[in-house]
Amino acid sequence: AQLYDEAGLATHSAFAMAYYSYGLPAALIQVLLMISAYRIILIRLRYWGQREGMQKMIWQTLLMSWVGLTLWWLSGHAPVGEPRGVMLFFFLFGLLFALDSLMLDSLQSSNNQE
Repeated sequence: AQLYDEAGLATHSAFAMAYYSYGLPAALIQVLLMISAYRIILIRLRYWGQREGMQKMIWQTLLMSWVGLTLWWLSGHAPVGEPRGVMLFFFLFGLLFALDSLMLDSLQSSNNQE
């Protein structure tokens, strides 16, 4: 059985073939998701930054978490090659949008009560 092709790329596992085939598109999609998360955080900080309270602190914490993870992702291949990096990425991404949805719902309900 041949383990490597002529170019020296691994052919002995489906993961090795998928890494070379889908690694770049996966990385590009994650970069686009990362940029969209920064966009949401900065928009919400601009809105909540003028007010005091828990909402401002939540968005500041999310920004610091996202910056720390971005530095970790940029220093290696964590978003594509490490399962923990991918899990942490999608956990924070989901948390960010869940909190955004909850805060918008509470804001709309408080506006309807006025």
